[in-house]
Formats: sequence, structure tokens, C-alpha cells
Amino acid sequence: MKQTDAVICRIRCAAVIFGLFFVLAVCREQVAAAGFENFITPFEGLMIPPTDADVKNPAGTAGKTADTTSGEIQKEKEPNNDIASANPINAKKPVTGTTAANSDIDIYRFKVDRTAYYNISLKHKAFNFTGSMWFAYLRDNTGKLVNKTTDHVFSYAQQAYAESKPVKLKKGNYYITVVGYASAIGQEYTLSVNRITADRPKLISAEPAGYDGVTLTWEAVPGASAYQVYRSVSKGGSFKKVATLKSIKETKWTDEKLITGKKYYYKIKAQVLAGKKSTSGFSNTVFAKPLPAAAGLVTFVSEKKITLRWSRVAGADGYEIFRSTKADGTYKMIKNVKKGKKTSYTDKKKKSGTTYYYKMRAYRNVKGKKLYGAYSNTAFGIVSGA
Repeated sequence: MKQTDAVICRIRCAAVIFGLFFVLAVCREQVAAAGFENFITPFEGLMIPPTDADVKNPAGTAGKTADTTSGEIQKEKEPNNDIASANPINAKKPVTGTTAANSDIDIYRFKVDRTAYYNISLKHKAFNFTGSMWFAYLRDNTGKLVNKTTDHVFSYAQQAYAESKPVKLKKGNYYITVVGYASAIGQEYTLSVNRITADRPKLISAEPAGYDGVTLTWEAVPGASAYQVYRSVSKGGSFKKVATLKSIKETKWTDEKLITGKKYYYKIKAQVLAGKKSTSGFSNTVFAKPLPAAAGLVTFVSEKKITLRWSRVAGADGYEIFRSTKADGTYKMIKNVKKGKKTSYTDKKKKSGTTYYYKMRAYRNVKGKKLYGAYSNTAFGIVSGA
């Protein structure tokens, strides 16, 4: 790293840390004003505060947003910045809310009827803004943190979902405080209180991941410590465990080294650790078959000809190119490119002033049969010249 880059990095890191402690100072005042006399700063009891590297590379779930409860979502009701106005929330009904400013704190209350393990989770739209985040803390009836190392959530802007570690709660009343920082202010979040049980996961989708892979996505199970993935080559056949995912930062996984065009079925189980380890039942079943990926297509126009260029598709044995004079018209195949490594084709002798539209798809030869991937984007060119 150059010296100037190192200096810039230090400045950014210092700015982020300064900003964090500024908002924490504001939080202290706001929470104290809200009636929590035993307020403890969010970083107290932690080994280290978040660094700039943590912000740029958050260790949380990304990509597809995950639902954590099956209940109806309710809306935050302002004002809810003190104990008296705290909004009710329970494990059956998540709540959506926004923080209006650094000084705004959202407070929620819930009741535990009997001793059990709980955690809290936040989901929100992921956006790329360094240093933006939400803080959510679980507090007892006096405002004191229940467990300094497990009861909190730092949800960074780049994430779509984050949750705290399970904590054992006794019968009683509890509060959750939520604060937004930087560009998280004004952005909607969904807060959930989750009673930790080995719920069945819900598989959202299975999609081709190129010619030899399938990508699975699923909804997070609150408190999950691992997911077990099972696969079969027939829906009613025997399912074999093919992976145990102990790193659960993302609710997504790609199965690799598969056969192009072969249909694969999947289901998963969740393992939760709340006092003792327990495993859920099977999820729903989804399926997909590996196929060549879609190419990215662009056009370059010169006198009476249009040159097409595309990104090479891994595993492709060739490409079929289609053309139309209307964007939503009928496309006719004009060329079969029989070399998978080739990434261009020139369509010659076109009429001046005419707009031509193109799309294409890659294929792979398997046992004498062409297996096609998805169509590319549509690209067009207008021919110039006499």
C-alpha cells in the first residue's frame, strides 16, 4: 500500500470511529432521557469496536432478504422514544420502522411468559454506503443490557439481514432500543423478536449456476448455527446429505461439479444451539438443472455492418444468434457459432437507416444433444452509410 493510501485509510477509519462514538454519546443522552437509568454504551464489554474494515467487509448475511417470522408485519408508531411510549412487539409480529435522525431512538417492549432462548434480528434493504448501520440492543426492565456480548445487533448497510446470538431470558418484561447512523437514517428496517426453536427452513429458489452448478437460497432460521443440505436426482428418491454449512453468514450456497442438463432436487435442515443442539425437520423441496449462463451482448456499428461481441460463457460449445427488426418482434436465427471460445460475429450488408435487434444463447453438447442456457440481453444497432 502506498503511503498516501495508508494515510487516507487512517483518516477514513478515524472518521468512522469518531462518528460512531458521537452517535453513541447522543444515544446515551437519548436513552437516559427515555427513562433508562442503567444505560450501558453499546461497545462496553466488547473486545473491540467495529473498524473501517468491518464496515467495508461486514460479516453478516447478504443478498436475498430473509423473513424470520410468519406473523403479520406491523408498523412503528411515533413517538416511541421513551419507556412510556415504547411500541409493543412479540415473536409473532415483526415491526417496520425508521429512525429520523442521529438523535432519534426507537424503543419497543415485549413480554416473556416463561424462560426460553430468544434473539433479535434486523432486516432492511442493502445499500452501499460505508459507515452506515443500525444498532439494536436487548435490555431488561431497568434498561440494562441483558448480556453484553450476545444481546446486540450491528446491521451494516451492505447487509440485508443480521441477528444477535441467542440469549436465555427469564419471565418478565424487556425492551429493545434501535438507533440508525449516517445513511441508515430514514431507511426502513424490520425488527423481529425470535423465540429460538428448530423451525423448518424455507427454500426460496434453486437456480442454474453455470453449466455445472446450482445455487440455493433460503430464508434464515433465527438462531441457526448450521444448515444441512440434502440432494437427490429424483423428487421421490433417496436424499443424501451433501454439505453441512457451519459458516452461515449468507443464506445461499452453490452446489458444484454437477452434470449439465441433469435435474437435481434439494431440501435442507437447520441446526439451532440454544442451551442444547436441536435439528429441524426437512424444508420444502426445490429443483434446478445446471445450464450454460447467459452471455452479455453488445453491438458496434460501422458502414453497412454490425459487429456483435459477447462475454465468453464457461462450458459453452457454441452460440446461436437471433435477429429481428422489432424489439418485441419475431427473432430468426441467423448464425450458429460452433466454437465456444469465439466471442464476436459480424452481420454484413444491412440496410442503411434500419434498426436491427439481436439476442443470443449459449449451448453445450451433451450426448449428441444441445442444452441451452438463457437468452442474453437484447442489443441493437442502426446501420449508417450509403
